[in-house]
Amino acid sequence: MGSPPGRELEDYVNHHYLTLPVLDNAGNPWLLEEKPVYCLRGTQYETVDDQRVHLARCPDCGGMGIRSDEFTVESDCIRCTACGMNSMRDWK
Repeated sequence: MGSPPGRELEDYVNHHYLTLPVLDNAGNPWLLEEKPVYCLRGTQYETVDDQRVHLARCPDCGGMGIRSDEFTVESDCIRCTACGMNSMRDWK
């Protein structure tokens, strides 16, 4: 039995100090201003040029959720760029 598609590459990357762009559930990479987004430290997202960005994963489609209000943590409104879902709760 083989691994799910992409799983073998992900396992290799996790053991060799490499990183891959964040993907949604359909396998599409997150792009911010035409740049791929990486998750380097748990839930901290960055672009390839070390720009830290305030994003969250959409619980429905795994797409990139952009916070519309970065100044309030508990009541952020987040909109998914892939499916358009809006949420007032904290996404992971």
